[in-house]
Amino acid sequence: MGYQIARKGFLAGLFFVCILGLFGPVHASISIDFNDGTPAAAIDGFYSELGVTFSNAAWKVPSNNQVGTPSSGIFLVDVTDTGWNPPYSPQSDSPIIGMFSSPQSMVSVLAVDVGKNGVTMDAYDAVAEGNLIGTDSFTSTGSGVGVYHTLSIESSTIRRFEIYQQTNISGDGIFFDNLLFEPALDPLTLVTIDIKPGSDLNSINLGSNGNIPVAIFSTDTFDATTVDPATILLAYAGVKERGKNGDLMSSFEDIDIDGLDDLLIHIDTQALVLSYDDVEAQLTGETFDGLSIVGTDAIRIVPPSASTSGPGTLLAVAVPEPSTFILLITGIMGLIAYRRNR
Repeated sequence: MGYQIARKGFLAGLFFVCILGLFGPVHASISIDFNDGTPAAAIDGFYSELGVTFSNAAWKVPSNNQVGTPSSGIFLVDVTDTGWNPPYSPQSDSPIIGMFSSPQSMVSVLAVDVGKNGVTMDAYDAVAEGNLIGTDSFTSTGSGVGVYHTLSIESSTIRRFEIYQQTNISGDGIFFDNLLFEPALDPLTLVTIDIKPGSDLNSINLGSNGNIPVAIFSTDTFDATTVDPATILLAYAGVKERGKNGDLMSSFEDIDIDGLDDLLIHIDTQALVLSYDDVEAQLTGETFDGLSIVGTDAIRIVPPSASTSGPGTLLAVAVPEPSTFILLITGIMGLIAYRRNR
């Protein structure tokens, strides 16, 4: 009979990996109810810390005869109209514009008192100009008092939205509230890596006190020298530091001899979160511009010796069967008795 003792370092790392796998990165939605502004003032960059700035937008507290809503809060309106005729009527050539500091995957806004002029929201993939990537519209009748509709657009690259009325018939104004947007997940760039360049087996001894070289290759469409070594993780182990000055063990070399500089890093072997069953290791990281990268390569875990087991190592301990153990003790006792009787 045999059993395995898992070292504490490995269990902690494995637990961490499981938690990441279950929950993954969380991208929470951001909401703005506009109740924190000053009525009649331009919004502009007031919400820039939340990732959005506005153009042709102001806060407004409507009078009772202007909006059919039980809310007494502050609303979003355009600033091009100052009078009641036409009242708060952003048009396609003078829309309320929201510009995001990073790509969003969803944007929605509540249109209040939607009448015969209708309402439209367009989404673009650039802060200025760009491509139209989504639109949502709604039309009602009359002045629209008490008619509400949520405009919503989903796409992975929303950088700007514009909201406006479809036509300009007097006596039909519109207000907006409850803006909601959700940051897009970081796009992943697949990169080619080579663990232990020059080795086909990529054998890893988890008990080794050394380090493992890993190459990230440049291609015609990706420059590996733009990767920040401080963000790189191979099987959740970071780049090893050189000496006492804290410099990371990384360099530029044309490893595959294609005329392009590649990034060569060294990973602390004992920091790897791997088991004997693993047949590949994943590398993650970011470029200095914030682009996320991921790459994988095949590996072969070789058993370490008991004297060099590290914190990330599974240590195998063989325990004899009970019957074998009894025979062994009996044999030793018999040998001792024999020696005494000589």
